[in-house]
Amino acid sequence: MEKKYQFFVSSTYEDLKEERDVAIHAILTMNQFPIGMEMFSAADDDQWQI
Repeated sequence: MEKKYQFFVSSTYEDLKEERDVAIHAILTMNQFPIGMEMFSAADDDQWQI
């Protein structure tokens, strides 16, 4: 079974937008999963429910 990895991309969204786009593109071309803080909800709900 092929392993899949999740990469956390951390930075301020506006300041490093171009750099984040390049990093996310590189992660996707490796068929892996990029994730950043903007993908998390600020709601008080359980993350598994979201």
